Amino acid sequence: MIFSPLLLQPGGPRILIRGNTEKVVRKVLALGDGWHFTGISLDELEERTAQIRSSGRSGYVVSGRLTVKLDPKARSEETRARSGERRYVVGGGPSEVAEGLSRYARMGVEHVAVYLGDHPLEKLLAKMREFVRDVVPLVG
Repeated sequence: MIFSPLLLQPGGPRILIRGNTEKVVRKVLALGDGWHFTGISLDELEERTAQIRSSGRSGYVVSGRLTVKLDPKARSEETRARSGERRYVVGGGPSEVAEGLSRYARMGVEHVAVYLGDHPLEKLLAKMREFVRDVVPLVG
């Protein structure tokens, strides 16, 4: 098996390693340029970013994937993935979702992949438009 380009080449593509555990963050510090989490809580994010900061190394990208329930009746909550792993969901109306995402940004998350749920195409497109129109301008 061949991997190309090789890891950590000057000027090469940034290598982000995905996972939520302390072990993964150790791999990030040894091999990568950044860390990509999936649905972790702010408390877990603080623990992992503290681990990165305490390494003394800088320049790491922190990105993540978060499920967003854009619905005024929804609330931010912890759920379980099919695998049994804990997942944090950001929920609420536009202002609540924007504040939830802003908290991640304030903790150093530079990029977020937002999952808006499994919906028929037209409903998903409508949710995406609503997210861009009503949430994105409020994130800061």
